[in-house]
Amino acid sequence: MIRALQRLGGVEVSSLPKEMAASGIAGGRGWSEWFASHPSIEDRIHALAQLR
Repeated sequence: MIRALQRLGGVEVSSLPKEMAASGIAGGRGWSEWFASHPSIEDRIHALAQLR
């Protein structure tokens, strides 16, 4: 599962319109994380690694 999440995390997203990038939707951790329905890929990998 960790390996699959790492592969998904490496997928590059096509460029977004400047309006979306300016509002923090372009990725990374920003205010858009508040509206996310799932944890970030990094947080999921960390949680799974703790189960080992």
